[in-house]
Amino acid sequence: MSYLFEIGSRRRKTSRLIGMVRDELVRAFVHEKVKSNISQDDLANKLDVHKSVVSRDLNSGVNMSLSKIADYAWAMDLDIVFKLKQKNENTYEASYDGEQSAIAPHLAVLDDIEQLEDA
Repeated sequence: MSYLFEIGSRRRKTSRLIGMVRDELVRAFVHEKVKSNISQDDLANKLDVHKSVVSRDLNSGVNMSLSKIADYAWAMDLDIVFKLKQKNENTYEASYDGEQSAIAPHLAVLDDIEQLEDA
C-alpha cells in the first residue's frame, strides 16, 4: 500500500503562488537588510508586533494574507507588483505605487472582451 497522494493542479498552483510570494518577501527583506541595515526587530517595531511574529512569517511556510503582505511592503517602504498572464501570452499587470496602476494599458483588452460577450 502506498501512502503517496496526488496533488491536483489547483492545489499545486496555490502552493506555488504562496511559496513565490513568501520567497519574494524574504528576498526583499534580505535586500533591505543589506542596503539599510534593517532587522527583524525593526520590522516588528514598525508593524507593532512581537519579533517572533516576523520571524515566523519570514522563516516558515505560513500562508500570509494580502493585508499582511501589504503591511510588510509598507514597513520596508516597497511597492507591490502583481501580474497575471495567459500561458505564453501577454501579461496583465497591476501595481500599486501610491499613484498609478500599470493595468491601464490593458483596459483596451477588457473592452474587446466585453464587445465579444455582447455579440
